[in-house]
Amino acid sequence: MNDNRIFASVYGGIVHNHAINRAISEALARLEEQGRPMEHFTAHALRDTFATRYIEQGGSPQTLKTILGHSSLAMTMDLGIVGK
Repeated sequence: MNDNRIFASVYGGIVHNHAINRAISEALARLEEQGRPMEHFTAHALRDTFATRYIEQGGSPQTLKTILGHSSLAMTMDLGIVGK
């Protein structure tokens, strides 16, 4: 088990992206019903936002590579999320 997961089930297991995305969609639908619509996003958008904010706050690209689990620094830096 990867202890670095953001979302874990109540039983300590992995929560898969489709479950997170379903929960996000349900929450967004409730907001829309309340007259407070919000643009749709996915769990991956949270990852991209983290990466962008991390670099904006002076985080190390090499450390970000490790956090994101990328095999190369070029992959991390070529995503277009860094340096926006």
